[in-house]
Amino acid sequence: MLRYYIFGIVLGLHPRAARKHLLEGTLADGNNYAENIEKFRVLARQDIERYFPVLKPPRNITWDVKQVEKHFELTIKLSRIGRLFGLIHDLDYFLPIFVNLVAICLFLAK
Repeated sequence: MLRYYIFGIVLGLHPRAARKHLLEGTLADGNNYAENIEKFRVLARQDIERYFPVLKPPRNITWDVKQVEKHFELTIKLSRIGRLFGLIHDLDYFLPIFVNLVAICLFLAK
C-alpha cells in the first residue's frame, strides 16, 4: 500500500492534480508552451477528454485557448455535473488507499 501511495500519487500525475493544472490554465503536466496554438489546442483537447469525465453527447465543459505573450492560456468552464463527475473520479482513485488504511487500523486495534 505504501508503494502504491508513493509511486502512484506522490511521484505520478494523478487525476486530481491534472485537473487542477487544467483549471489553472496550463496543460495537465503544468506546461503551457507548444510549437503553435493549434498544437496546444490538440494537446488541451486530449487532456480535457482524459481528465474530465463527462456524459455524452451533452458535454459539460466549455474551453478556449488564447495566446499570452510567448505562452498559451487555457480557460475551462465546468458545469456542476462536470465537477461532480470529477469528484467521483477522485474518490475512485483515492478510495483504495483509504479503505486499506481503515483495514490496517482495524486489524491493529484488535
